Amino acid sequence: MVVQADKGKATVLMSYNVYKNKMNHPLNDGNYFEEPNCKLIRLQNISNCLIERLHNEGLIDDVKKAKIVDYTNTPASSLAIFLKNILKQIENNQYDIENSSILIEKIKDIKLSRNEKLVSFDVISLFPSIPIQLVKSILEQKWLKISNVINISKQLFFDILDFVIEDSTYFTFNNTIYKQIDGSAMGSNLSPILANLIMNELLNCTFRQLNIKPKLIVKYVDDLLLYYRQEKLNKYWIN
Repeated sequence: MVVQADKGKATVLMSYNVYKNKMNHPLNDGNYFEEPNCKLIRLQNISNCLIERLHNEGLIDDVKKAKIVDYTNTPASSLAIFLKNILKQIENNQYDIENSSILIEKIKDIKLSRNEKLVSFDVISLFPSIPIQLVKSILEQKWLKISNVINISKQLFFDILDFVIEDSTYFTFNNTIYKQIDGSAMGSNLSPILANLIMNELLNCTFRQLNIKPKLIVKYVDDLLLYYRQEKLNKYWIN
């Protein structure tokens, strides 16, 4: 099988059997996914109810009720895009870089002294590890900014958020339906923004509590590059 890499423009060649075996391990270990025991028509009904409420508040014009056919057309798909477009306008990209060319520009003139280091970190399984309650807490704190972007009731906004990130994380693999237990769905339009929201909040909180300010920190999705004094790094991180 030939697929595009999750980052960049690389192409990946892989045996389908190898791919299936790699998929079956996380799907069946019970930590991230489970087979649902509810009827999925319930999701369609909830989605249609939320869409009706959006229409009643004058936030959408054309009411098209959802039908469950595949992941891209699941009930949560359009609602995830709706939330993404709102949160995109309050997103803080203070640490983010778009590509390696920008990274090169940022670090090309950096000269490391003997007591300084350039180190990298990687977040393992970022999307499934997103703490949903923390997401809600952060968005609660940012509600004033959200309400300045769109005139939506707070209750409806968080009802839609709950549905998208907790109630509708279903997908199919090898003719079996699974539900993601924790975090945000890999294929959701909303997940990258929620991940960015969490990462920025955790970085800000960490640097504030530890009272450190790196000379340079850049982030690309779940990859971090940090430039700081050696003794500070040794104090807070184990090499």
